[in-house]
Amino acid sequence: MTRCALTCPVPNPCKNVCSHLCLLRPGGYTCACPQGSSVVQFDANECDAAIEAPVAMPAACRCMNGGTCYTDEGRLPKCKCPYGYVGSYCEMGKSKGAPAGTDNFNQNLWESFTHALVDTWELLHSD
Repeated sequence: MTRCALTCPVPNPCKNVCSHLCLLRPGGYTCACPQGSSVVQFDANECDAAIEAPVAMPAACRCMNGGTCYTDEGRLPKCKCPYGYVGSYCEMGKSKGAPAGTDNFNQNLWESFTHALVDTWELLHSD
């Protein structure tokens, strides 16, 4: 055995040659690309950027007032609202857009009161 075989470094033909994967072969190397990409036409050491798009994560659930999240056929988030609530996020009470947390009786009472005020205002200024 020669002295150099034990102490001399062996050159690595793959070092800093291929953009992605370097396969050692008898007499040299071959560059390889990951699945979904291929070797660039005029440069056998480079791979194109044709990689798969990242998988989109589902949007965060924003259901309110005890609404239940689910995804529709298009994988978009939707809310299934409990009885008494409506809206994209179950943010409204069912009675004519009442704010969440108000019951129908209070909403109807408030609407009657505001209509009475409007009617009174118009009546006062009718002369």
